[in-house]
Amino acid sequence: MSELAPGALRLVCITPGDRAPAAIQNLVQAALSGGVTAVLLRERALDPEARLRLGLELAALCRQVGAALLVSNDVTLAQACGAAGVQLGHGGPNVAAVRRAAPELSIGRSAHWPLGDEDRAADYVTLSPVALTMRSWPRPLLSTAQLQQAIEDPQLGPVVALGGLDTQSVAQLPAGLAGVAVIRALSDAAKPAEAARSLRSGFDDRLAAGAGRPT
Repeated sequence: MSELAPGALRLVCITPGDRAPAAIQNLVQAALSGGVTAVLLRERALDPEARLRLGLELAALCRQVGAALLVSNDVTLAQACGAAGVQLGHGGPNVAAVRRAAPELSIGRSAHWPLGDEDRAADYVTLSPVALTMRSWPRPLLSTAQLQQAIEDPQLGPVVALGGLDTQSVAQLPAGLAGVAVIRALSDAAKPAEAARSLRSGFDDRLAAGAGRPT
């Protein structure tokens, strides 16, 4: 198992999947300047060559500030661009198979309730939906009790909350989360750097109060 650096999951920027590569680079650069600690590359609509170019560009941006680059489902791409990890989802590769093929990568899972064996086999999970989004329907929203149960699960890695989060809702999350992940809160923001600073400050305030769980 390859572990991410401490605090790497504190604020994860997930690329929106509907932008040109140049726009994604600009978004990520602004978000990183505001305190994002990890970037999850999706952009499945791009052809493999364009996706690799973008991955290499984002990897370079992340290295400049000590952030982690994660790649959605594509182990080969994650290895090719020197990413820190790969995040698997339903229909993606098996955790054990990826760990054998790419032991240098940290393995995350995009998880929903109820949690399963594959989620518990991963190094960390991104658990959603926490709040209502355009894409969360028809999945039921996670309750505070379910989030807390996931955080306290001894077989589960660090938990990152995802889904409709903003600065106000981050402050209401239960104690013990490793971090938060956002898409539209950054990609739709008029000033992504300022939005990232606000989100990071909100989560850091929870850590200062002793509410965080280490990655």
